[in-house]
Amino acid sequence: MKKSFLLYIFIALLLVGCTTAQENDSKEVRGNTGQAEVEHTNDTKTTASNEASELSTLTLFKTDADYQYVEPYQLEYDGNEDELVRFIYEEVKTSGVELIDFTFENNEKSLVLNLGDGIYNVQGSAGGFLFAGTLVESYFANYPNLQQVTFIHNGSYEAILDHLMVGEPYTRTDAAFTNE
Repeated sequence: MKKSFLLYIFIALLLVGCTTAQENDSKEVRGNTGQAEVEHTNDTKTTASNEASELSTLTLFKTDADYQYVEPYQLEYDGNEDELVRFIYEEVKTSGVELIDFTFENNEKSLVLNLGDGIYNVQGSAGGFLFAGTLVESYFANYPNLQQVTFIHNGSYEAILDHLMVGEPYTRTDAAFTNE
């Protein structure tokens, strides 16, 4: 009992220590805790701490009045960087689809959003277009290095809907959700 308690303390101390991020491919998974654990290809791990809150203006997207395209709007944000993905998701989502967690891949050039069963509530091609458009354009506007956004369902890349790409990336160059 005493040995397992000491082992837990040792592991906790190991996880709290920070190391310098390296310039190789990394995969960052964030859940509901607000902390991120970054796995590097050389098997080192870093726990990113919450950065200080700073007021900034975000560009987010919403559906236009005719429900045909998405259009930008500005919103003040005073949270920290670790909470930005979830904040954007909650601000622009158009239906009751839960964001389970998200993953940054390829040096934060790819964002994978793991969505819950509410994804089945996204109805029709117009609904899928606007759901994807509000999210994809909002992430591209606020993460300048981001090149693609992928939706997955309960951890699976399997295509489950014909009107919303699940398991395939929406890329910055292919995204055409605005009327510009």
